[in-house]
Amino acid sequence: MKGNIRHSAYATIACGVLLGFSAMTTAAQANESQPNSAAQLAQLNDTDQASGFQVGRSTQGGPSYVGAGVNIGALGGTSLGDTSLSVISKVGLTNTFSVRPGVVTDFTDDATFLVPVTFDLPATRIGELANQDISVAPYLGGGIAVSTDGDVGPLLTGGLDIPVAEQWTINTAANAGFIDDVDLGVSVGVGYNF
Repeated sequence: MKGNIRHSAYATIACGVLLGFSAMTTAAQANESQPNSAAQLAQLNDTDQASGFQVGRSTQGGPSYVGAGVNIGALGGTSLGDTSLSVISKVGLTNTFSVRPGVVTDFTDDATFLVPVTFDLPATRIGELANQDISVAPYLGGGIAVSTDGDVGPLLTGGLDIPVAEQWTINTAANAGFIDDVDLGVSVGVGYNF
């Protein structure tokens, strides 16, 4: 049994790492395919403004990111309700919507995959620290939570993104999964912006 659990935890980490690399590769490929004429640039801008949809784009709440953190479980029987490690991410889709896939695991029981779509509110300046503006960008959303035990249920999430440097964002989130019972966890993590 322990071998299966350990294998599941390693597979969870591998999925999180692959997700992060996939998102960064997509962003790098987008940067490589820069238009090389004014006409191409104008056409690209018209297309972006018309559709507004681009995987990995920044939202009004800030840039996309991938990172790691700690989940502090408050309630429930899955790893979401236990104190565990987490892989976090934000992948912007439009100016106001993003998907925030993540994984929480305690490496001994199970892992829970979280896939919420969120509405990202604009960043609000709350002060200054060491001559740098500090802002917070709240978000709310919902999606699904999938446990490696085979249970699936709805997920509600809300939190704050706090950009702390050009390449780093602190993320805090409260997640409520309705898998078997109510699973509740609060996470804090750091993400690398792309």
